[in-house]
Amino acid sequence: MALKLKIVEDTVLKQKPLESDKLSTKDKQSIKQGTELELETWKLLPQEKFHIQVVFAEDNFQDKNIWYAFNDHVEVWQENEKLKLEPLLLKDVSS
Repeated sequence: MALKLKIVEDTVLKQKPLESDKLSTKDKQSIKQGTELELETWKLLPQEKFHIQVVFAEDNFQDKNIWYAFNDHVEVWQENEKLKLEPLLLKDVSS
């Protein structure tokens, strides 16, 4: 089952779920709207309301494949189905 992260608005991937202006350059990566990246897995963290954690299957940025993405700037797709980024519908394909 192919998982994809679709960037729906220019965004910044982050090493920590914080506002990007609070992170150093090495802890963030700009990504353009329209980019699609294959995921190994993704998950919502119970304590985090605004970001999801993503693990890229093939792509990496700055030699890292685990990042946080701002919920409103991304969509997660499994095959042809857009998944909901809601805590009650927790999705972690690694378990």
